[in-house]
Parts: sequence; structure tokens; C-alpha cells
Amino acid sequence: MKRRITYKWTIIFVITLQLFGCIDDEEIDFPERSQMNIESSNALVSVLNNIASDIEISNDSPCFTFVYPIILGYNNESNITIEDYDGLVSVISSQASNFNITGLVFPIEIILSNSNDVVKLTNENELFDLLENCSYTTFRDEFDRLFMQCFTLNYPIDLFDEEGNEVRLTSTEEFDTFYTNQSDSYQLDFQFPLSISIVTEGVDISINSIYDFYEIINDCVGCPDLRFTTTEITPNTFDFDPDFEVLPQYELFWIINDEILSLIDTWGGAWDTDTLVRQFEPGQYTICIRAITPNCSSGIDVCQNVIVPSVCPNLSFTGNQEPESFMVTFVADFIEIQTTQYQWFVDDVFIEEDGAEVANGDNRLIYNFEAPGEYQVCIKTTSPFCPEGRSFCETIVVEPICPDLFFSGNQEPDSFTYDFTANFENIANTSYQWIIDDMFVENDGANAPNSDNSLIYNFEAPGSYEVCIRTESPLCLEGTSFCETIVLDPICPEMTLIVDPLVGNRYFFFPQITSSEPIEVVLWSIDNGVEQPRPSTEGFEFEFPGSGTYTVCGRIEATNNCPDGVRVCEEITIPQ
Repeated sequence: MKRRITYKWTIIFVITLQLFGCIDDEEIDFPERSQMNIESSNALVSVLNNIASDIEISNDSPCFTFVYPIILGYNNESNITIEDYDGLVSVISSQASNFNITGLVFPIEIILSNSNDVVKLTNENELFDLLENCSYTTFRDEFDRLFMQCFTLNYPIDLFDEEGNEVRLTSTEEFDTFYTNQSDSYQLDFQFPLSISIVTEGVDISINSIYDFYEIINDCVGCPDLRFTTTEITPNTFDFDPDFEVLPQYELFWIINDEILSLIDTWGGAWDTDTLVRQFEPGQYTICIRAITPNCSSGIDVCQNVIVPSVCPNLSFTGNQEPESFMVTFVADFIEIQTTQYQWFVDDVFIEEDGAEVANGDNRLIYNFEAPGEYQVCIKTTSPFCPEGRSFCETIVVEPICPDLFFSGNQEPDSFTYDFTANFENIANTSYQWIIDDMFVENDGANAPNSDNSLIYNFEAPGSYEVCIRTESPLCLEGTSFCETIVLDPICPEMTLIVDPLVGNRYFFFPQITSSEPIEVVLWSIDNGVEQPRPSTEGFEFEFPGSGTYTVCGRIEATNNCPDGVRVCEEITIPQ
């Protein structure tokens, strides 16, 4: 959670910082302080730590440079304006536990070195994005790398979760559960001071800031980065070699399936202090190398899985369903097919023998399934070279043979009548039904009386309707449908008002109406008052009572074709 701290003090002290590596707050005489909105930023502390790891970085940084000036805030509520890169280096180098950078004033601008683009950063999240894009390590990266190796937490501890809620944790188990439940982008947000134990020294110390944490992290060597290579000498013999610098003070152990090997290897392999050569029986093995070092007293393991297979063929086949039938042709094809005898199975039922030394063996199976559905088809083999056997299976989906239905439709002008026409492949041999909003309308297609593959349907009112055609058959047991959503817009008359000034304040209004159905009455109103019905052919005459602006409206009542009716208004201004 972002927490803003408003710092009120400003001080220029680059020269002082260059002279003192550890600064006593009481020794500095701060000038008059001014309002400054400093935002606490763990991301900034991580950026500065990355820069400090190589203090020789120049303005030609491989990733970015700041656009100066920038304003940074200290943990004692003072702040400083940095004018250039040299000033930044001085500030970084002069930090101490009681006087270190904790925040900055947003927004800031940076220049990306690979494009020279100027990018504005306005908040903590964008600064974390910069860390990621520059492949810089965050505090979480370093914490994850060295937690439990170099330091442990002394409980209870208080910290904020990614929603900004303060949480108290009282044990390692609670911390592990809490940490696991946060997202991968979560950055640890401790409440300081915090007590930790230094593993290699066995002492407890108090941590007052992320800077203090970095001081511990930067002094911690931790466990070595273990790697080893695996080389197959024969299908069941392997050579394992450490792929890291083995120092004299390291204790190394090889582990196979959780068993630590002794110097005198009872497994029959050759092992010196570094390399393990091993011959295995068929099976799966977990091979680990363990190192215990002065900086990694609890040890660290890295493991690989090794599978030692039997000499069995890698069986395989393909299958294709024949058009317009439930017959599928399967063809076996694998490297050892010329020397392998095998069997075909469908849903665990033996079908036939095939392969090498089988009379009439052709490495194929033509099988006619009874109905559409899912079937498991397998080929299986056993031999002296593969005593446990080998099989290859595929789940075959025998597809129903359904027509690809289709229809089109056109609305007749000024009506709710629609003409639908079905048109799809093999329509002459397909029986189907017309359905509107899940209601059966009529049969059509093959064997239907008066079949014409069309539907003329008069909808009752405007709205949205789902029109479908559907068919079922022995080859398409579950049926198939094709549907379209038909939207019928209201069919409303068009009306305009003809305004004819008469004598004085007297006006005559006449409705000019275009409609597909007769309109008998128009309802007239003045300023939304009581409506007065008049025959549509007569118009409306009205004398306004005095000067002002009046709204005169004519309305045609709602019908089935036009549920909302039609209302047209004109404004009339009577001068004084």
C-alpha cells in the first residue's frame, strides 16, 4: 500500500553528505523548512541499491538516467534536491542507518538509454515497473533469495498486505501462509522497527528501514548457486558433474532418491569428491547435490529427475473417420514397426494381432463403430526387451454426421412479415423443423407435406425473436440446429406539424402524416397540458393568451406496430 508522508523540511547538504559516512541528526543545523510532498517509496530504495552495487555507473547507464533535478526525502523528514548524476552518487554513498533516502517527489522523468525516450513516472507502481524492465532486483527478489539463509524474522511482526491492511504475524507458519496468499507482484511492506536474527552469527538486530535490510542483504553471501550437468553415457549409465566453483571449504554430498551416498559408494558407481558416475536399473530417480558452506550452514540442494527406460518401442498410430459413415481407418507408424509384434484393442476388447511375423499383418485396422461417441483405441506390445509391456492409446471421437444447416431471411416492407429460405448441402435428403422462440412452427424438407424449404411468418409485434431450423437422424442422434436472432423495429407513422399564423395570437396547426395504416385522431396539447383529440384531417386552431414561448405538441397514440406512439412538438413565440 502506498503511504504518503509530507515532509516539511528542505536542506541542501551534498557537501556534508560527502564528508560524513554516518550522520548524527543532532549535529546538523537545518535551515528553515518548507512544505514538500515526499512519497515513501520502497521502489526508490531498491533503485538506489542497484545503482550503489556498481557505483561506477555513469550517465551512460545501460537502462535509464534520471531527468534532473529530482527531490529525495530522508528518514528524518528532511529532503534534498539532486541536480545531476554526481549529486545522486554522493547522496547514495553518504547514506547511513540513521540518515538514508526513503522517498521522493512524484512525478519524475527518466530517459531510456535504448531509445532516448523521455518517460514520466507518477507513482510507486510505475517505478516498480521500471525495476522490472531494467532487470533490476527488487527488495522482494533479495528477500526471497536470502531469507532463512542469512536471516530469519523474530516474531511477532507487523506488515501491510497488498490491499493495504495491517496484519500481525506471530510465527513462521503464519508468515508463510500470508506470503503465499499475496500476488507475485506484492512487495513486502514491513512496519518498522523489526527484529531479525543473523543466521551465520546467531545474533538478533533491530531493523529500522528497507535501507537497513539492504545493509544486511548486501553483506550476506548466502548459499552458492548450485548447478550440475547430466550426461548420458549409455541408456542406463549417467555422469553427473558439478557446474559451479567448488571451494575447499565446501562440503558436498550426492543424494539419490533421498539416500545420501557415502565416500565408499555401495551402489556400484564411481565417485570422487566432485563427480558421480552411476549405472541404473530401469525406473525414475531423483539426483541431488548438496553443499554446506560457512555462509550456508543449513545447506542447499539442487535436484534433477532421471528416467531410465526399458528398451521398449515408442508406439503410435493415427486414425481418420471415413466420410458419411462411422468407419475409422487406423494406421500404426513408429520407428521399430518392422521388428515389433503388437495387438489392437478397442475399449479394452482385443480386436486383432498385427505387426512383425503376423500373417496378413498390414499395420492397419479398419473398424466400423456402431454409433457416434468416444472410444479408447490402443496398440499394445510385450517382448523380452520390454517385459513390462508398452501401449499407446488414443481417445477417438466418432463424430455424428449432421448437416450444416443454414437459412436466410428478409423482412417485407412496412410489415412484420418475414420470408425465410433454407439452403444447405444435402437439403433434399434432410427433414427438419422451423422453430421460433423454442415453439414448433412447421416441418419442412424431405418427407414433409408441401415442403418448399421456406417459411413465411407474420410476427405480432416489434421485438427480438430467435428463429431456428433443427434436425435429428440416426446419423445425428443428438441433433443439430442453426439459429438467427431477428430484430423487428417498430413501424411508426411519420408526422410533421405545419404551422400557419392567423390573426393576432391565433395559430392553426395541421399534421402532415405518412403512414402504412390509417390515422384517425391526433391528440393536441399546449405546454404538456390536457390533450385535446381532433380528427387527423382537421388540424388544430388555438389562440395563445399572451406573449411568451409555448410548446405545441401533436401525438398519435400507440398501436401494435408502434408501441410508443409518435409525438411531435413545435415552439411558438408570441412577442410582446
